[in-house]
Amino acid sequence: MRTLLIALSMVVCGATASAAQEVCTGLLSYTGRDISSEARENAIAASLFTQHCEGSSAKQGSATSVGLEAVVKAIPIKFNFGGSSSSEKLNNFCRVYDSRRSEFSTETIDTSIVVREALQAFNTCISLAGSGIYFNPKVGKTNLVIDVRRGSDDAYIRGLTYDATLLQCYLPPTPTQNGESQGAKLANKDSVLQLDGNFVPITCDRLPQNSATAGERVYPSAELTIGTSRGSLFLGVPADASLPLQFASDLSVRMAAIETASTALSKRSLRCDKSEAQTTGHYPSATAVIPAGSILTGGGCATSYYPESPDNAPTMHSRPSDDKLGWFCQAGDPPNIPLTSLRVTAYAVYCSLAN
Repeated sequence: MRTLLIALSMVVCGATASAAQEVCTGLLSYTGRDISSEARENAIAASLFTQHCEGSSAKQGSATSVGLEAVVKAIPIKFNFGGSSSSEKLNNFCRVYDSRRSEFSTETIDTSIVVREALQAFNTCISLAGSGIYFNPKVGKTNLVIDVRRGSDDAYIRGLTYDATLLQCYLPPTPTQNGESQGAKLANKDSVLQLDGNFVPITCDRLPQNSATAGERVYPSAELTIGTSRGSLFLGVPADASLPLQFASDLSVRMAAIETASTALSKRSLRCDKSEAQTTGHYPSATAVIPAGSILTGGGCATSYYPESPDNAPTMHSRPSDDKLGWFCQAGDPPNIPLTSLRVTAYAVYCSLAN
């Protein structure tokens, strides 16, 4: 199971402080379990560029003020090139992404179904915001909450379509004529709800399915379509499972961390080289030191010899230095013949990961 889990914060512009609430949050993070991978961030950036950029600049009228704020906050950090306003930030993203498109196109892009459905739902949500219907879906392990409101013009919810064996969805309680409140109603394709300027919640419970594994509850992937008087929003709900010790999605948090670390390491190559040091004298010794951050992998010694020099110098020591940060060599004089012209050269072989 794979889930696209990249947390976002998208603030509604133009609403009063008391009515302000995030719009389209959770569609790119889906379950809010807050894990991400570089491949998923690359997929989001590529989709945003296609949807909202025209060459090196933003498409004219690509989003309303609410949608523009959401789009800018959806840009992954490594593709966020700054700016003093949402419009400037989007233009900077388009300009830099366009100039480096050949570089970005070679990076790994997550093309899983969950990612594609999340991007499609996000783009639809932005489009509906431009039509004056604002969604804020939050998809959890066992339930969904979709807050929805309208702008200044009348709008309606017109039916919810889903598999009743996987989901059970409800419209919020409504007041009666005598001021009392009716309980939440089970929603279906014929349900109608008039929206106003306040967010109201549509809630769905995920229904666990039987599993052959003791203590396990399985939540298959599900599909929910919310019809409105201005278009429909399709939500693909990722699969999950409650295992005897923890949720499968919690395990995926650790797997995603491993995946991210593996991707970073795969971009680094192993570089090996040698260092050397030389000394001349009586019983000369030398230590070839390796650079900081490297690992010593081997070494060796070379001494002066005839006919290169008038004397031969036998190697007495050839070993790693005591601190393991280099290779130590020492040469000796011939017996009973003290010499000062002997030469020894130490070589240290080391390796490191290149950035």
